Amino acid sequence: MSTPFYSKPPRPPPRVPKNGHPLSQSSPAGPSRMTPANARYASPPRHHEQGAPMTTPPPVKAQMYPPSRPVPGEADSTAGSVRDDGSMNGDDEDERKSTEEVDLPTRGPGSIEEYEIAELKVAIAEFEKASSDLRGDYGYVCRAWRVQDDATVGKNEKKIFLLRHGQGYHNVAQREWRNSGRPDEPYSIKNDPDYNFVDPPLTDVGLEQALGLMTRFGTMDPQLLPQIAFISPMRCPLATAHISCPPWWPKVAFEALRERCGIHTCDKRLSKSKLKQLYKDIEYDFIYEDDDLWYPDYRESRHMVAIRASKFIAYLRDRPESRILIVSHAEFLLA
Repeated sequence: MSTPFYSKPPRPPPRVPKNGHPLSQSSPAGPSRMTPANARYASPPRHHEQGAPMTTPPPVKAQMYPPSRPVPGEADSTAGSVRDDGSMNGDDEDERKSTEEVDLPTRGPGSIEEYEIAELKVAIAEFEKASSDLRGDYGYVCRAWRVQDDATVGKNEKKIFLLRHGQGYHNVAQREWRNSGRPDEPYSIKNDPDYNFVDPPLTDVGLEQALGLMTRFGTMDPQLLPQIAFISPMRCPLATAHISCPPWWPKVAFEALRERCGIHTCDKRLSKSKLKQLYKDIEYDFIYEDDDLWYPDYRESRHMVAIRASKFIAYLRDRPESRILIVSHAEFLLA
């Protein structure tokens, strides 16, 4: 087995709709459409119902540069496509996005809870510092900017779809716990000594979110879809990918894409054998049988998560695919 980056009985997985994935209604060269209203899937236990929806932002493009070479446009507040001579293509408005701080939505789709705003800003600041400290350690600098679903991929570029998993039971439990004014987290080892939150599944809302993404993929040009999916080996990301991705896409569980490990029982995963029983269409060659990364008395630092993310980007740089889907967690995607 190759692992490039590391020094209660499970319920049946949600089923893909009876009529199949919308892209499976035709060959890979010609998708058809299907709405979640036509779908049927197994419902999970209903002890939690609501929560913030999963967001599906536009994909990003990334391009690598040697650390000794100036990154085009670094002194500017905008990013864009890069010409072969290294200069910025500032005329393409669809591929220019401000890198200034974005207001965090607290209402509507993609919103976050009020209590999360301060924590999120702290996390972003810590990851920015880690990124600065690690710059150049891996022989490249990555420049990324947001693009639309239909954006093509230029020379030496990769189009990355970053997807946070659908809503899990631990997400709803955290919201209820925090809104009641209690400190810490409901799934910390102190509050969950019986490990009730180990590798929680998607809620009904999370299942609907995955079905919505399935429909979105079904409406895209097949020539612009991801060519491979790398997925955190936890039930929420695995179920999200299992439902939303066409059956013929290569789907690979990757240990490096996990959430910060330790102390929080929801970040402890099931064994590889159990995961393979639940999601048979996913490859598990990059994970161990048992969870050797989670400890009850130690939580991984954000600097260590940033190291994982940096090594994973280096791995993607050498992959042959130019369009890649990553299904992971909030902290890893921030890194």
